[in-house]
Amino acid sequence: MTLLTQQAWLLFSVLFLKLICCERQFGILGENFTFKEELYQKPFEIIWKKDKNKVAEWEGQDQVTYFWDRGSLNKENGWLTIHHLEKSDAGEYVLEYVDFEKGSYYKTHELIVLDPPSEPEISCNITDVINLRCTTDFRLPVNYMWKIGSETQPSHDPEISIPKNYGPSTTVTCSVKPSQTEKSSQISLAQCSQAEEDNELDQENGPVIDQHRMKNGVNQNGFIQENRPQRSRSTADCGVSNGDTLEENSILLDKCGDDCGINGGMTQGGEGVNG
Repeated sequence: MTLLTQQAWLLFSVLFLKLICCERQFGILGENFTFKEELYQKPFEIIWKKDKNKVAEWEGQDQVTYFWDRGSLNKENGWLTIHHLEKSDAGEYVLEYVDFEKGSYYKTHELIVLDPPSEPEISCNITDVINLRCTTDFRLPVNYMWKIGSETQPSHDPEISIPKNYGPSTTVTCSVKPSQTEKSSQISLAQCSQAEEDNELDQENGPVIDQHRMKNGVNQNGFIQENRPQRSRSTADCGVSNGDTLEENSILLDKCGDDCGINGGMTQGGEGVNG
């Protein structure tokens, strides 16, 4: 290739071939998703590809040709819509189009398909006001919407505080809407009050219960430990070793259980295992 040819090719690339870097976009499973483009000129030809395979093609006056049954192409602006997103729709999408000035353009997108959000969880604590917090497992930022009874609140934050003059039957609703899908949860102020009382009761009784457990030989799992040392000492006196089989140990224990003070109904690990 001569120098003149190389320069001509470079000029063509600069003037007529626009390469636009990939753009990551997110869609939600089951929703409709549209690649929205900002084209420089009205397109004359349009091709959309997914992972190098054609999904839609339009050539001037012809009808759009589709290579799947869940897509639709807007010939005026080049937008491609995918209906009822599936996990398999994730991948790389490339738009190729020619405008009326005969410029060729390419734009690449990476589509990531996310699971829809689950219902949010509402937690609360009471101080001089009622503090409410809404949480969701969705991976991206969402819009929060609050309702106190039938009143929509102006806040779009995950946390709000309201005065204590609302009645206990008043309900609080939190909704999250990352896109088209909206999920909501509800709690009554009576539940908030009960949860607060239970929490205070647990804090008051916690040390007492722990002391009682220690005094009676009960571990944190609620299992009684007092028989374990007795059984270890007694089985050694009776000639039962850790290396004996279960059947041998059982015979020995039955034979000298009374002498060793071993009860046939002894528990093991908190479960009733008959000796």
